Amino acid sequence: MNKKLTLKTSVFLWTDDNHGFLYDSSSHEFYKFLLSKSIAELCHNLLVPENLYSVFAGEYTGDIEVGKFIEEVLRRGFGILQDEDDFQYMVSFPPMLNLLHSWERIKKKKESLNTTVLHYFTSLTVYTGGVCPDNGYCEQTIYPVCSVCILSAENIIGFLSRVDSPYLSEINIVFSSIGDYPDIHRLFDWLGTRRKKITIYVRAEDAGNSDVVEEVIKNGFNAVLLHAGLVLTDSRIMKLSLRHVFLVTSDDNCKNAEDICKQDGITDFVCVPVFNGNNYEFFNDCVFLNEEEILRTRLSRHEIFTHQVININYFGRLFLFPDGNVFAGPGKCPVGNIHDTVYSLIISEMDKNTAWRKTRDMLARCKTCIYRYLCPSPSSYEEVMGIDCICTDKIKRKEVAMVPPESILSGIAIMHCRQ
Repeated sequence: MNKKLTLKTSVFLWTDDNHGFLYDSSSHEFYKFLLSKSIAELCHNLLVPENLYSVFAGEYTGDIEVGKFIEEVLRRGFGILQDEDDFQYMVSFPPMLNLLHSWERIKKKKESLNTTVLHYFTSLTVYTGGVCPDNGYCEQTIYPVCSVCILSAENIIGFLSRVDSPYLSEINIVFSSIGDYPDIHRLFDWLGTRRKKITIYVRAEDAGNSDVVEEVIKNGFNAVLLHAGLVLTDSRIMKLSLRHVFLVTSDDNCKNAEDICKQDGITDFVCVPVFNGNNYEFFNDCVFLNEEEILRTRLSRHEIFTHQVININYFGRLFLFPDGNVFAGPGKCPVGNIHDTVYSLIISEMDKNTAWRKTRDMLARCKTCIYRYLCPSPSSYEEVMGIDCICTDKIKRKEVAMVPPESILSGIAIMHCRQ
């Protein structure tokens, strides 16, 4: 009797020109294999939707390579052999996205468009502007913007009043120089009505020169102290109930930050890597991933689908800059300005796709890679460093043309130093 090989619905099958890759999103088992002509044909047939993730194994009788491949698939639990007339015949479907929820379909429903897109917007970061170091870190992670323009409390309050919604769960206010910000008490009074979702970001250099940090905490706001380099901060400030973010450029920076926190009894801290134009080796060794590390990824079915359609670093986030322009990612093309409605800002980004839906399918060196849905979404690091992927194996195989520091473009860094 001609049995069918049927893959489980939790199993993803991806191929490139030379290899195939099976990944079980339930057990996190994986299997990378070479594609012979017959195995490539078998994989192609498995992926035809009408075949219900099945092929007749008997069609490959006598092919030793296919026989060994099927044995390995069965041994690793990716699928089963079954007869069509079995009482408990398993019907399977390749894991595929529900295209009914694609943006192209959603925007055709004009009567419900505004209600639908409002759900997307979950995070807002406001850069007040003012005097601070112009080191380019704001193009990689949350860090103050150095600018002549300063967003007034009136403009910030007005914008937040228009864009706030039950779905906006995070509002970050990033001060360039909190001690010099005009009308700060008026701003804090208004933010106090929304204190649970407000986080105030302050540079460590500012904290020791102002009592405002203590006021931030007393008002019930979440507070983050940004350390660009190992800034010696007043021990009184270091012991306050806030989060410490150390922007590090080397492994030694990470270790020194950990030592400082251990010495002061600080448990709420994180080290965020930043590119300074000269620390490529640090990123290759401590931040970016190699094939082995990618294969240790344990992603669920839902997480893989997410990687296929959105950029998890950016999706749902908007950034208001000191000049009044609004971005879906710092350094990208603006999606609007402070005077636009929240609906027009979201729809503009969904149409232009400057950041929210930028996936590895859109990068030349990633779009054919069998691991692209296991990798983190594209981040600012690739743009800032002038590279087109974060896989160190690929980087080593190519002489990368780096951009000079003054040409740094954009992004939000969310990958942290590997332990």
